[in-house]
Amino acid sequence: MKKKRLVFQVFLLICMLIGLLITLYPFYSDSLNGFIDQKRIEQAQQISIKKKEKLKAQMQEENQQKVEAGLAPGVDPFDNQLTDTHSSAQLIGAVHIPKINVNVALYDTLNQRVLEKGAGVLQGTSFPLGGVPSHSVISAHSGFSTRRLFTDLGKLKKEDLFILTVLGEKLAYKVSTIQVVEPDDTSGIKLENGKDIVTLLTCTPYMINSHRLLVTGERVPYNEEVQAIENDGARKSQLIQLLILLGVALLVGMIIYSIFRTVYRFLLKKRLFDFTFILLDKKGIPIGNQRFCMKKKKAVLQHGVPLDGVTNEKGQLTFTQLKGDSYWLVPMEEPNQRVKFGVTCLNQQQMLFIKRHKRTRTLDNETNRYQIKE
Repeated sequence: MKKKRLVFQVFLLICMLIGLLITLYPFYSDSLNGFIDQKRIEQAQQISIKKKEKLKAQMQEENQQKVEAGLAPGVDPFDNQLTDTHSSAQLIGAVHIPKINVNVALYDTLNQRVLEKGAGVLQGTSFPLGGVPSHSVISAHSGFSTRRLFTDLGKLKKEDLFILTVLGEKLAYKVSTIQVVEPDDTSGIKLENGKDIVTLLTCTPYMINSHRLLVTGERVPYNEEVQAIENDGARKSQLIQLLILLGVALLVGMIIYSIFRTVYRFLLKKRLFDFTFILLDKKGIPIGNQRFCMKKKKAVLQHGVPLDGVTNEKGQLTFTQLKGDSYWLVPMEEPNQRVKFGVTCLNQQQMLFIKRHKRTRTLDNETNRYQIKE
């Protein structure tokens, strides 16, 4: 019966662990991916100056061609037609939105693989390099279970800031317009003389995705005030991610510990011990005729009867056939002077007194000395 109870308890704890991991999956997966993305972004910024300049020159050349020919936005990035998962995509930086605690990896193009892990520049629009006129459209998914990406983009208001880090350069933008349009409506994606514009694009409404949300910002100076906002947002985002991971790890650890402790205590209680102690006064003289009872949370029963006993003339008292566990030895005349004893590990061969989590053969309290009989 007790073995069945153990199996049932362990089964419940395992179910609790699995349920916890499933329920919290969106939170800890997003936080973990956030840390991974941050490391990937940092590595991307460490490419050689020569390679960085070459890549920037290529992008500037393409931007100039788009100024001359006009923008030609590609297919809707969230349409099933975007299936080229194997085309090369270069990680060029990051999109940081302080208000919603988002820092997303930024790639130079869009394909399904990019959309699964970050944001990309929509084909046919400008690369975000800070020149004028330019209009870059940066797209990312909403509602992913493993990454937030642009899920909270709809919380942005006019005058909010977002910052791009592109090939090591910081570019700040202030939200000027917010639109919800049909998927094929690209009328708002155009160049404007003398303006450096970036539009953040995602699908909306949440889980329905019938329309597209366009949050457009115009370039503003990246000054100390903007830098302070970005740094504060980055610290807050990292702190939230860290707290989520630590919280989940703590909960998982507690359940795993409970499983281990349940099995361990079951194995411990299968062992039986005899416990004999000697009660002495402060001068070392045995104290006889002292009645003790055994307690845990409640009185300990043996064969349905409360377990107690009286010391003999030598101050000795023996309890037999005790299950491996920790107990309170309570003097009936002075219940407040109780002492703890028992077995706390599987390799322990004898019950000992326990004081401040340490096992000892001798224990003193305010009035008496307790000693394990050799």
